[in-house]
Amino acid sequence: MASYLIRRLGLALLVVWGAVTIMFVMFFVIPGNTIDILSGEKVVRPEIRRTIEKEWGLDKSVTGQYVHYWNRVLHGDLGKSYSNNRSVNELFKQRAANSARLAFWGLTIEIVFGIGIGVIAAVRKYSLLDVVTGFVAVALAGIPVFVLGLLLQYGLGVRPAQWNWPRWARFPVQGMGPNRWFVVIPLGHQWKYLILPAIVLACVQTGFITRISRTSMLEVLNADYVRTARAKGLRSSTVIVKHALRNALLPTLTVIGLDVIGLFGVAVLTETVFNWPGLGSTIRDYAFAQDVPVVLGLASIVVLFGAMASLLVDVGYSILDPRVRLTTEKVD
Repeated sequence: MASYLIRRLGLALLVVWGAVTIMFVMFFVIPGNTIDILSGEKVVRPEIRRTIEKEWGLDKSVTGQYVHYWNRVLHGDLGKSYSNNRSVNELFKQRAANSARLAFWGLTIEIVFGIGIGVIAAVRKYSLLDVVTGFVAVALAGIPVFVLGLLLQYGLGVRPAQWNWPRWARFPVQGMGPNRWFVVIPLGHQWKYLILPAIVLACVQTGFITRISRTSMLEVLNADYVRTARAKGLRSSTVIVKHALRNALLPTLTVIGLDVIGLFGVAVLTETVFNWPGLGSTIRDYAFAQDVPVVLGLASIVVLFGAMASLLVDVGYSILDPRVRLTTEKVD
């Protein structure tokens, strides 16, 4: 197990290095002039240009800047913003918790409802519940994030206010509210600001997870060992939970792991629609300003989190199905 984890960790670090390197190179290819961003002038005199280049290390070659960047990163320094001289580390500390809380609840909704509804639909195959959940799952998978967000804002925020519904039935449509949390648990009225963006963030993949869970569960329920368990007289709940669910979770775990990686892209749109101050909206704002240190620094952290999520999926696979670990060890 230890050698398996070491190999997977090495592969994850290699992926992070490759992704960050590609992003670094791309910033030298896209149009834009860093000096103009730093100086704030339309015309920059040669002496000012040289001063700015020396101060920010832009007088070095691309290779020199690349080495300098990794030297800073390995010492825990992600750099400073070109536009306002703010530390990227400071921006990360301010916004990371907001994104993490939103992602946690979005992922929780996905897992609980996606797997739960998928398993129930498989157990009650071809019933009205199965048909309805299948239709809803396909609909959710096809609705764009910003459209679903605007619909929820209008239906649960704007219209209830116009119709003078009670306060508990109205949901805020913008912002993060009082920012009262116990780690990831919202306190007081904080949950009202969280619920709509969390639902939007979750709905994108909940339908997909539901369909995958249903298909995988149907396949497992038709397996020989499940039939044997039923023939022994075991209760249906015992057969489903102890014998079928564990194996049925393997494909779903892969989807969830990929979703954690792709969750950031969805969060950019979600945070934009609901004006949620997280990493996604921050990267979007600084990307429009072509502020390379902020975008590269925060995106590198996101890539690192994605690689770690992929590593956890591999570990989860090896725990749920030891044959995966053993097969990998034999091949190596």
